[in-house]
Amino acid sequence: GNRNIRFYCSMAEKTAPNLRKSLLGATCDIRITHNETGYKEWKEKRLEALTLSLRLGIAMAHADGEFARSEAAAIKNWLKERVERLDDSEQADAKAKLNAAMTTAVAEAASRTLNIRSAASSLRASPVRNASYEALELCTIIMAADGVIDPSEMRLLREIGEQLGISAQDLQGLTDKHTPEATTAGTAG
Repeated sequence: GNRNIRFYCSMAEKTAPNLRKSLLGATCDIRITHNETGYKEWKEKRLEALTLSLRLGIAMAHADGEFARSEAAAIKNWLKERVERLDDSEQADAKAKLNAAMTTAVAEAASRTLNIRSAASSLRASPVRNASYEALELCTIIMAADGVIDPSEMRLLREIGEQLGISAQDLQGLTDKHTPEATTAGTAG
């Protein structure tokens, strides 16, 4: 962002501090423009990345046509961990915003109007480090939450991974990590 800095410079006699008088002084103003995300903007960007990840996770939860309780619990746990990483003073506001975003995303997913391309594109452009990877991790956790990996979930996971710019190798690593107990639809007993 933009910052204004004012420097003060003055010259004084070399005497006892309580007897010093300023001989001359001047100020200089400098305006600094920093195009990278600053600490003030970082908080907003982090919350934005969490919201976009949440939207992709909700899309994954609806991929097989059902929004199972286990998927909702997985989303809740994932969000809780992320919100707890924020400063204490930010947590209440973040929870409120993320709850509102979840309500909106669930309604959009149910009506099939949730735009995953837009969410993935915005997330890929995010300055938040590892935001794309964390979103895809959430998607793999949700995919395995109900114990069955539906082919539609796997297709969506690959599509999201591609849009986020995640390599096939990293995608496979996440899948292997988060889905060891899940079975593929059609092979479950």
